[in-house]
Amino acid sequence: MNPSKALVRGAFILTAAAMITKIFSAIYRIPFQNIVGDIGFYIYQQIYPFYGMAVVLSTSFLELGDLAMKIKLGCLWFSRFFISSCLD
Repeated sequence: MNPSKALVRGAFILTAAAMITKIFSAIYRIPFQNIVGDIGFYIYQQIYPFYGMAVVLSTSFLELGDLAMKIKLGCLWFSRFFISSCLD
């Protein structure tokens, strides 16, 4: 496949996935607000940005920890074109 076509196809798939995710996140909020009420939904909206930040930071630190372990064990070989690992 042509690299530019592959890039456009990949961008389209990511765009479609983002749209589906936005639709699902909008749909669940209506019943959630009916279940927890206005005060519960207010608390959710105040806490969620901190939760999202914690998830992003924790998942990025997992990758850094994995890389540090591979370097410490000597299982990471750097080449001119790629990085290969013995633990993958």
